[in-house]
Amino acid sequence: MNKKFSTLMVGALLASSVGAFAQGNKFGTTAFTVGNTEELSDAKYYALNVGTTVGSEEYIGVQNSNAGVFQFKSLAEANLNSLAQVDSFLWKISTVTTDGGFTRFVLENKATGVIFSFNEDNAVVGSAATATAKSQTIEGLSQWKWLESRFTGDLVSAKAFTIDFADGDSVMTVKKDANNVLYAVKDHKKNSLTGISVQVVKPNTWVMSAVDLNTKGDAVKYMQLTFDGAAATNNLFADKYQVQGIAAAAKPAEFITTINGTKEGWTTQTPETDWLVLNKIGADGKVSNKYAHVDTSYFQSKGETYKTYNPIKVSTNTVMTKAGAIDTLGYNLPGDAFRFKFTKNLMTDSIKIESLGSFVELATPVVPKYQKGGKLTSWSMHTTSAKLYTAESEWAKDVKDNTQYTVLSHCTLEGETSKVVTFYTDDNGKAEDNYVNLYAYANGISDDFMSIPAGVYKIQNVKTKEFYGVHIYTTDSVADWTGKAAIDNMEFDHMPAFQWVVVKTDVSDKRIAISPVSITNREFNAKNNVPVYQLRKGENYDPHKLIGMFNGVEVEFIPVAAASVSNKYLGYKNYTDAELEFNGYNFNYWHPYAQDRYLDVNKKDSILNVLTTDAGRFTIEGTKEAAYGYTPSAAAKAQITGLTQLYRRAYTVSLDREAIYQNVEGQFVVTKDAARVDKKASFYFKENNEFEKAGEKVCYYALIAQNINTKAGVRQNDDKALLLSEVLTEISTATFDIQEANQPLYRRFNTKLEGVEDGKDAPVYLKFKESYVGDYLMDETNENFKRKGMSYLGIGNTNIAEAGLSFYVRPFNIGKSDRYDIKPQYLIYVSDKAVTELDTIPCDATNHTHMDADGNKTTDPKKCTHATIKESEFNRYKLLVSFADSAKKETGNVVSEEQLYKFGKYTRVGFVDAVEKDSVIYILGNEFATVADKDLKLADIKKALEAKKISSIDMKKEVKKDDHHNYTWSFRYTDPANVDLADAIEEERSFLIESNNYDGEKIAPNNAAWLKNQNNCLVLTDDKSDFEDAKVGDDSALIFNLYEGSEDDMATENEEISTSTVSVSAVNGGVVVKGAEGKTVVITNVLGQTVANTVITSNEATIAAPAGVVVVAVEGEAAVKAIVK
Repeated sequence: MNKKFSTLMVGALLASSVGAFAQGNKFGTTAFTVGNTEELSDAKYYALNVGTTVGSEEYIGVQNSNAGVFQFKSLAEANLNSLAQVDSFLWKISTVTTDGGFTRFVLENKATGVIFSFNEDNAVVGSAATATAKSQTIEGLSQWKWLESRFTGDLVSAKAFTIDFADGDSVMTVKKDANNVLYAVKDHKKNSLTGISVQVVKPNTWVMSAVDLNTKGDAVKYMQLTFDGAAATNNLFADKYQVQGIAAAAKPAEFITTINGTKEGWTTQTPETDWLVLNKIGADGKVSNKYAHVDTSYFQSKGETYKTYNPIKVSTNTVMTKAGAIDTLGYNLPGDAFRFKFTKNLMTDSIKIESLGSFVELATPVVPKYQKGGKLTSWSMHTTSAKLYTAESEWAKDVKDNTQYTVLSHCTLEGETSKVVTFYTDDNGKAEDNYVNLYAYANGISDDFMSIPAGVYKIQNVKTKEFYGVHIYTTDSVADWTGKAAIDNMEFDHMPAFQWVVVKTDVSDKRIAISPVSITNREFNAKNNVPVYQLRKGENYDPHKLIGMFNGVEVEFIPVAAASVSNKYLGYKNYTDAELEFNGYNFNYWHPYAQDRYLDVNKKDSILNVLTTDAGRFTIEGTKEAAYGYTPSAAAKAQITGLTQLYRRAYTVSLDREAIYQNVEGQFVVTKDAARVDKKASFYFKENNEFEKAGEKVCYYALIAQNINTKAGVRQNDDKALLLSEVLTEISTATFDIQEANQPLYRRFNTKLEGVEDGKDAPVYLKFKESYVGDYLMDETNENFKRKGMSYLGIGNTNIAEAGLSFYVRPFNIGKSDRYDIKPQYLIYVSDKAVTELDTIPCDATNHTHMDADGNKTTDPKKCTHATIKESEFNRYKLLVSFADSAKKETGNVVSEEQLYKFGKYTRVGFVDAVEKDSVIYILGNEFATVADKDLKLADIKKALEAKKISSIDMKKEVKKDDHHNYTWSFRYTDPANVDLADAIEEERSFLIESNNYDGEKIAPNNAAWLKNQNNCLVLTDDKSDFEDAKVGDDSALIFNLYEGSEDDMATENEEISTSTVSVSAVNGGVVVKGAEGKTVVITNVLGQTVANTVITSNEATIAAPAGVVVVAVEGEAAVKAIVK
């Protein structure tokens, strides 16, 4: 298990002191100066100085409280006495440009990864307020106003951190208490609020001790170094070493190598805590007492500059003559060859490694001093006088091998095929230019940094299993943990407020594996984003899982489902205009003990509540959709497949054409006449919960006011269950399953009630019975309402009907238009006859003389015996229409004989003679009224209509539209919520017969033309009509039910049928035939049995016939049906 993080925390945050720390190191900083060209870089680390005078500097860092939680605290410079502790006082500073170009600063602690943040809800009020534990809590807002910019000119000043909130009316800043613990204070901007002034400064270097370096391992501590780029090749320091100091005798401290006596061969006057030896860890996990050293051999470099390089090796001949002490580190090697110095650049997080065994050739050779058994060592040309930092005057003028200053590096050497890590000298004497930089690890020397693939994630606390995000009840939109109870009832894949967009900030080959990331909340990105954050491995790190430390908490990054990443409408209920145009919706309120409660109106006072089991059928209208939340950057789009900008739209809701308003008492009411102070409600439907209902997962939505500051709620401490406007901070949130109201708006004639067994949409014979009085639709029988040449629809009791009561009802748009399933339309007609048209095709021969049937010559090619007869068939029927178009041409609103299409101010309804051929309907005028079927010619009809500029009805086109027509009819349910298609109960399916609209609504208009009874005359309602009145029988609109009809009971069949010379009409006990003198008349019943066969001897004859439907065939005329009373 990786223990480095816990080791770091102990070292950094407990601020303990052990002997090995006391090496004379001192934390120091350098201030930015005016005039240079430096700027803040998110690849470097900085200190935050709150000291007021030089020499008494204090710095802000992260420390553990007595309760074991992180807090921000300032410490004096002198108290920062270990590298681990220093790291907890260093900060990565990123800048964010927001609010019209203003710069905001985000600060990430180096050691802990904690973001400098406070929550305004926890802040105390006013500059004089005393700190509380909550005000010291780390969480919340993290984008601070501070300096004017990241550039040098603005880095020399000390300023306070501030954050605006509450729509910019209030401000939060930071102060420190008597124990130097930082806390948040807030106040309205009109009041004076002061905070501590903070100056950014540059940290200096730190000479690393054995404790600083030995940060890995459990029982046996050790060091490993990982280098950047090519320096990682052949890296000796990738092995495990325990770093140790050297003492002449045993000392009570860690990491000390004791040497027996003071042997010659190392430089004793150099501070022993600066120069360290590396004791290799063996295969058994213990120190081996074999030490790394600079070797006596050397390589020459390639290139123009000739230099030599000493490789690093591990000794194999350590001599130990008594327990616990080393006699010598290695034969034939001076002690200085084993000693190394590690200097940390705190700002760049890089390490310079130096060797004490660096020698130069002297100008004056001396007698070799070091011998072993009377033999010269390999280093015998170097003497004590030639140790490091020897005066330059002693150097040789023409240096052959090495110069004075040596640092660790890598290069390609002669005789070597790959790069090696070795020591070399710098040509210009600027060793810091040749540092070997490590990856930016927490303490510069370990591999605890990690990264995760770019993506959209849910963030879950590994320990508590809570999720991190912005709650619906959080007015400041600052992220927090869910609490355990909420997890089971939330589907975070559907909630952008609990989703985080993670993008790598460094995708270079060498750093992508541990790249810092930007982390941004997908919905509330403005207040919840960290531009650059370095993830760290935690106690539960697993390379196969995305577990790491985030802001001091060990979390798991759980990928959001791909479908949610690419769903532009995620998080909020989205309806298209087409869905909203015709559909109604129910709001099913979620309650753990009563899941059958719906939002509906209190009929007494129009206040909405959730007490009823009756589902109110609401109409929803949407505003224009608008983008919200995180806008994908170019980097995010490149790294995350399918990531999209999110969109949402707000909605207004109405019930029975009355909009929802919020009154001054915070109640939601439904009204047409809102008070002047009432506000029309507009909501976002935001998903907040997911519960199981009827065995399926169902999403529930909160009604969030469009201003985002309030939501619809239900008070829990009374029995009225009213829908109220409440502030977002109310933790209990009312949620609804917003369901499409499946109740049909219009009746469709495909059930058993209409005599249909298989559910097919086919023509049916129907009778229409008015629901209250019981009258039926029929042909008009009242002489006062009849007009010459017109055939009107009437209504009355069955005993006054002059014909049958059945109508032929034929589907018009079903299966053809977009919304036929919502508003099916029908043609209604009677007297349907198939008519055969005979058309003579003239002889077109040119090689003979035309001869007629009698053998006589003729010039008429149609009379030629070679002429042919072509038969074509069309249908002729009487189509029920609204006379609205014609009524517009009639002036006056007083009932008169001259009114053919109106009855007073109301439009009448009646039948027109029509012909249908190839799905085209031609409305015949009066000029065809006396034309017998056999004499009808389609060409004549088309010619006549063209002359009158009257268009035919091309059903092939019109059936694809959902428009109302004056020749089609729809059957509007008066109470859709009461219709249960599964139950065949006719009384529950009452309807209005709807013709056209007055308000432009294609489906379910509020103002429309419905059949009504005006002083016993059947007409259509006018443009003042209202569905809410009509559906309850007001406005004299008629409510109908229907019954099966039959072909033998057709309405208007007994009306006079005009032909060129003959007319047939039914009377009581027989039929009257006119104009058929000398012709044979045959009458048969529906069974085909002849009931009369006679020759008419007068111009008008009455022939006895049984009651019922009979077929009258006049010689030379088409047979017609009549109904005998």
